[in-house]
Amino acid sequence: MEELSRRVRPGRFGFALNCPKFSDRVLRIEVVGSVASDAASVAGDASSSSRGHSDESARPLKRSRDEFPAAVSPPPIPNRAVNESPHDDSLGTLPPIVRLKKIHVSSVILAGSSDYFKKLFTNGMLESTQKEVTLRIREAEMPLQHLLSFMYGEEILTTDPAHIIGILMVADKYQVLSCVTHCSELLTTCPISTEVALLYLNLDCSIPTALEPAKDAAKKFLCNKYQDFLRFEHEIMDIGPSGLAAILSSSDLKVPSEDYLFDFIVNWGRIQYPDRGERRTVFSSLLPLIRYSHLSCGKLSKIMKCQDIDLNVARLPLVRALFFKSDPVSRQHLIDGPEPWSYEQRAYLYRPLEVMQLHRPVKQCMVYMDLNTDDCSKMFPTGSILSEAFHFAKSDFFLTAGCIVQQPGPLHSFGLFLGVTGDCPLPVTVKYEFSARAKPSGDFIVKWSYTHTFTQADVRMGRRNLFSMPWAAFVDYDNNPWFIGGVMYLRAILTLVIE
Repeated sequence: MEELSRRVRPGRFGFALNCPKFSDRVLRIEVVGSVASDAASVAGDASSSSRGHSDESARPLKRSRDEFPAAVSPPPIPNRAVNESPHDDSLGTLPPIVRLKKIHVSSVILAGSSDYFKKLFTNGMLESTQKEVTLRIREAEMPLQHLLSFMYGEEILTTDPAHIIGILMVADKYQVLSCVTHCSELLTTCPISTEVALLYLNLDCSIPTALEPAKDAAKKFLCNKYQDFLRFEHEIMDIGPSGLAAILSSSDLKVPSEDYLFDFIVNWGRIQYPDRGERRTVFSSLLPLIRYSHLSCGKLSKIMKCQDIDLNVARLPLVRALFFKSDPVSRQHLIDGPEPWSYEQRAYLYRPLEVMQLHRPVKQCMVYMDLNTDDCSKMFPTGSILSEAFHFAKSDFFLTAGCIVQQPGPLHSFGLFLGVTGDCPLPVTVKYEFSARAKPSGDFIVKWSYTHTFTQADVRMGRRNLFSMPWAAFVDYDNNPWFIGGVMYLRAILTLVIE
């Protein structure tokens, strides 16, 4: 960016462009071949990026010299760009010239804005002393014309993203860095859609930082549009890896749990990339965006056995996640580290839990769930909060906290319940105990204990009035002894009963 800041645009000299009186050189622009228009080419790239099934969407929009469409045609190499035949090796086998245009230019203005033209006019070769300089390009007349106008101080007035991208790519190839930056900023003011955002993310140029404004705008658009992940699940399944990466970067993503998000990525990869080798390569760029510290222990264990994942990539995040869950000192160290965002909770629909399991002398599971005053206030009159699932005794359990209507009468209270999800080997008998920290000691005090044999999924057992107080007294947070610093700390202890 420091190099970009040294590029100072001249004043408005548009009147001098193509005027012999103010020019010392002539650009002979030879347009060869018959390629689709720049807008059509760019639109085609956007379409392929949005499908996700094509190889183009799986990697940045970076092409070889012979692959650029009209809107992004690369310029010839400076010291071979003059008076070349139509079959010059630097451009591959080309058809005859189909269009010819001559433009009078000032070598001073062009050299002041472009390293390409500066080298062309000062390289000491024969072409640097010739009045007429030939540029042979592929159907790039319009983007090049706009680029020349910009170099003469004129504004780029178009609001068509495809056209602006065409100018940007030509400016990059001709090394007009100020134009690349200006076009990137212009793209942030254009109407944006999913297809356009994906196109922005797949753009590439010689100065990646110059594209940051456009790419940041694209990421912001995708994160906002797909914040409600479940609503757009089928649409997201067709998005390419660059778009999915932008969505996964958001901490405001509304998903059931991090486990759900991991399973979605695995399913997405298996659909998009049937070849396992290619799938593992794509996963290597997406899986670092998973918040491993908020995956369940069961899911962390399954990751170690997943054949689609390169453990050389996943091993370090897995180890950090285990330290995050088990050691408070390590947790704070990781949060204060270079990637604090990777330990932030998303807007989970299921409340994350802290789980600790013991296997001796009996199988026991301790589950911790915290609720703040905002969580509890939003429960009234009949709301509830579901926890993420946790694995114990070959079954998947969950907690539910909510505002319960007492019968008979319209009285409300705080209730806490334990349930088991489907697809579990029932029956299973557990003794469960609910407790909460209390002021002033901060110790856990047992509020309910019961033994139950779960014989079917989604049956919930617990206490409808855990603290034996009406809702009005429960939400009097300043005087409620179960809230410490605006947070209620709940604990459930499950013990497997072997009959």
